Amino acid sequence: MAPASARQMASDLALLPVWYAGDGNAVLAPSAYAADFLKEMQERLGMRVELVTPPEVADAAGYSFSPWGWDPALRRRLLSLGAAESSLPSAGGLEALRTYSHRSHAAALLRTLQADEHFCGEAFT
Repeated sequence: MAPASARQMASDLALLPVWYAGDGNAVLAPSAYAADFLKEMQERLGMRVELVTPPEVADAAGYSFSPWGWDPALRRRLLSLGAAESSLPSAGGLEALRTYSHRSHAAALLRTLQADEHFCGEAFT
């Protein structure tokens, strides 16, 4: 289990995605505790974002998930909540994403991009 401070931070930041979610998107929050806050923001700012709690994931077929970052634990959690396996990356897809996200891959890509005069930068690996 994550430390209490990490769990608290995750709870505190759970609704941060409502600020950049597109109209008609839904944000997965740990509970409906923030529903009043979200309703007020919808009224004041015209936000068209919905709140989805973990029990509601299984009830909504066709969800597409776009988390800040994918990992096997998140995939398992969404599956345990009833998300359709077809809406989640496969184990192989997660491994490919992990490989592409590694700084050594970014450094190699930077070397390729530096051949173009519109790109600059330096990487230390």
